[in-house]
Amino acid sequence: MKIVEKVGNVLDSSHTKQWGKTYNATNINPAFAKQRRATCQRDGGNTNLAPLDATPTCFDISYFENLVKKKALFISSQTLFNDGLIDNFVKIYNSNHKVFWDDFAKSMITMENIKPLIGE
Repeated sequence: MKIVEKVGNVLDSSHTKQWGKTYNATNINPAFAKQRRATCQRDGGNTNLAPLDATPTCFDISYFENLVKKKALFISSQTLFNDGLIDNFVKIYNSNHKVFWDDFAKSMITMENIKPLIGE
């Protein structure tokens, strides 16, 4: 469920200092990295923003589309689709939106049932 919960954080944009590591990434689409470098100069521009996915004001599955295309804004996001164990989930969610929405609903219910730790 962790991959589903991570997607819940994709509404918005990010400052350059958070995603500037695309300069050295080897698992990012080269054309996408070049586009990001144009927005994020090494010598400044930390206030520049980039959308987290193609639809920053909508909660949808474009996050998974970006992962498959190797166009994740964050290196940590791209690791979800990087020849690893999670790749299958990314492929399923990218191709079958209903599976994603069903899993997302289940994960929200699971999180709702977590009892917070309270001090003495």
